[in-house]
Amino acid sequence: MKRTIFVVLIGLTVIGCTFKTKNPQTAISETTIKKNDSSPLPNTYNESEFEGHDVNPGRIDTASFIFDTVDQMPEFPGGKQKLLEFISKHLKYPVTAQDIDIQGKVICRIIISKTGKVEKCEVVRSLERTCDNEAIRVLKTLPRFIPGKLNGKKVNVWYTIPVTFKLE
Repeated sequence: MKRTIFVVLIGLTVIGCTFKTKNPQTAISETTIKKNDSSPLPNTYNESEFEGHDVNPGRIDTASFIFDTVDQMPEFPGGKQKLLEFISKHLKYPVTAQDIDIQGKVICRIIISKTGKVEKCEVVRSLERTCDNEAIRVLKTLPRFIPGKLNGKKVNVWYTIPVTFKLE
């Protein structure tokens, strides 16, 4: 029974994904809600009502936007190997984490600004509070990166870095 429902759901998903409009550049949502009315409008619309309307939101303000992926990702001077060496050289294993044999990775993400500076650091996957704090401390001391570029322009980019804590 579960397999049948799963197959039906996949079939409906495939059918829904293959639906095409006459003019994909002016595709709109089939249902909209009036500003002060909670009831949706009918699922039909007259395409002539939307002809001549621009559905492109315009250019993105790259000065304040933070991108996940860009044409050229930010690069640490000397490459990834030098980045890992910098982190391992400056990382101080928290004593409390050593005492209770905590090992693993803290996954962090930082914003590399269009000037190459580390702007913000946050933990994506935590290991232990003191390890998380140490990872953030080290990442905030990173020197300037070669900034990321999108369409030839320097932009702000999220950059994910794993910080490994391992007892030897």
